[in-house]
Amino acid sequence: MPIEKFGSFYNAQNRIYMSATVNNDSFFIKHLNIDEDTIKNPIILENELWYGEKMILMPSLINSELNNDLIMQFFTKTLYEKTPPKFGICVLTPSFKYASPWGNNGATISKGDDIGQVISELKSGNFDKPIVFANRYDGIDLPDSSCRILIFDGKPYSENLIDKYYEDCLSDTEITNTKIAQKIEQGLGRNVRRGG
Repeated sequence: MPIEKFGSFYNAQNRIYMSATVNNDSFFIKHLNIDEDTIKNPIILENELWYGEKMILMPSLINSELNNDLIMQFFTKTLYEKTPPKFGICVLTPSFKYASPWGNNGATISKGDDIGQVISELKSGNFDKPIVFANRYDGIDLPDSSCRILIFDGKPYSENLIDKYYEDCLSDTEITNTKIAQKIEQGLGRNVRRGG
């Protein structure tokens, strides 16, 4: 990449690179001209406390009878029958087609124009229904109680034509699987944020 064309970036004495999904450090060396020693010796905060522990459950591996319909029924109706939970439950789906059955069962499907309002309500403690986000694996933060349970319904898939083409031509390859894994990793990061 011609990073020398971006003077303020290229000539900066200090740069900070942040990403949750870089899986190959050679990208920094090949494309951003970062010195190899810098990659080998990253800055580490010794006293930083971990605040994003997760427990990942795959219901069908726990019990084969725990199918999608039962999970949907439990998290949209059964859990809310007596007393609604004191935390947010969110669902990530790859498309509005996958989101539709959740809406039919009583969940709120967030659309692009109301996403800010929905997130504000979650952050202010409105947990009346589970919230479904279609193809929003990045770009939203749901800290603390705004999302204690995050459900993935369906495997993420590409949005743009070139990525869809690669998915079709290179299905079940390391490249495609890595891109899917990165989307899932981004999705997992939605509820690992500090409040405030």
